[in-house]
Amino acid sequence: MLHARARLQAKAEVEERAGRGPGAKGREFLDGFEMRQVLTMRDVQGMKPELIERKMGLKEGVVARLGVSGVLGLVNEQGRERKEVDIV
Repeated sequence: MLHARARLQAKAEVEERAGRGPGAKGREFLDGFEMRQVLTMRDVQGMKPELIERKMGLKEGVVARLGVSGVLGLVNEQGRERKEVDIV
């Protein structure tokens, strides 16, 4: 398990160093903000995976690896405006 995680970390670091400029072959690793963008485009805006990948510069199949809608999704943020703590 640790070997697999180390291998993925090394791969992500190489991808980060390679950059996102011209000649980049597309990314396959997403940070939390980018994952939220992908889920919003897919689940809220109804965009096709191919269009999301093209728009965000991702490798083909990255969106599909997130699973079908409902496997991984956006968290409902209702109630965030309530800041006080109730002590019982």
